[in-house]
Amino acid sequence: MKNLLLSLITILFIASCSKKDVDVRDQYVGTWKYKSTGGVNTYNNGQIAESLPWNDNGTLTISKSGENGLLIDEKEFILEGDQLTADSDEMRFNTPLGASVLALAETTGEVSSGKITYTSSIEGTWTFGSSRGPVAGEIVTTMTK
Repeated sequence: MKNLLLSLITILFIASCSKKDVDVRDQYVGTWKYKSTGGVNTYNNGQIAESLPWNDNGTLTISKSGENGLLIDEKEFILEGDQLTADSDEMRFNTPLGASVLALAETTGEVSSGKITYTSSIEGTWTFGSSRGPVAGEIVTTMTK
């Protein structure tokens, strides 16, 4: 009985020592290919004044940040299960026709094995002289290893 108890304690000790904490973020660390598509529209009197298409691709780097964060191309995302969230980003840019845009991008996404997708929903205001109007759009970014 004593030998059985010692054997059981030894097995439990070995099993507990062999367990390593696995960080699920490790599978996302590295260089990824990305493609971003979508666009932003400016509106005047309910009609599209300018359509600004977005089409970009290339590579980016992902690293870990803090306890449950991922830095995707230097932007911090929080990973909870398979969901990604990020703080709002302020965007300022001028349109080809010269309007100044101030907008916020709200970004959420999902991760899976070998693929990350996130969507930035953009809302704001354009100004040109004394005229102003709304801005809205969406940019979807898909990344693969």
